[in-house]
Amino acid sequence: MTEKEARKTKRSLRVDEGLIERLEETVRKLGIEVRYDQIHKAGYSGGLCRVKKSWVLIISRASMPLERAELLAEAILTRDTSTMYLSPDVREVLDWVADRRKKDAVT
Repeated sequence: MTEKEARKTKRSLRVDEGLIERLEETVRKLGIEVRYDQIHKAGYSGGLCRVKKSWVLIISRASMPLERAELLAEAILTRDTSTMYLSPDVREVLDWVADRRKKDAVT
């Protein structure tokens, strides 16, 4: 890993409402419904599930912006986005989440 890559993986991700909206829009374009609901399970902020014949991403209303961004990015990463335009900040989130997945798989 280069020094630049190491710095990139160490830094935290900045998440604002505009970024959340762009991630939500991308998820919806991929045919996934986004729902914000109250979740009563401690330590659980949501996830992707199948309801009848539709895919739904359920996100806790109480989740923090970074958790929301991660859940939205996880949903996007389940689909092929190679033919879609993704803004640089959305790509950055996807890369950040993918890097975290790799780290979690190693440990």
